[in-house]
Amino acid sequence: MIITINFIFDTDFEFLNMPDISQIIIIGKRILDFEFRMKMAGISESKIIKIDSPAQLKDHLLLETGSYVEIIYGIYQAENYKKIYNEVIKKLTGDLP
Repeated sequence: MIITINFIFDTDFEFLNMPDISQIIIIGKRILDFEFRMKMAGISESKIIKIDSPAQLKDHLLLETGSYVEIIYGIYQAENYKKIYNEVIKKLTGDLP
């Protein structure tokens, strides 16, 4: 089986290099590839946060009044998306310890 990551380099990550984006949290098998691509797009390393599991979101997700959360995921990550979405909702509603 050949695994290709060409899509990462064909995708516009430069749009994430905006001053109003305070953090980008990445998770998954391609975490280092995404981090590399984001650095190529000029995104500051201080904005890039790598985590191992959706459960770690509560420790890293910064939410302030007026915060906007965008979840971007690969087409084969639907199950992980649901876990991440649920963790974000818990954080927003204060249901986390």
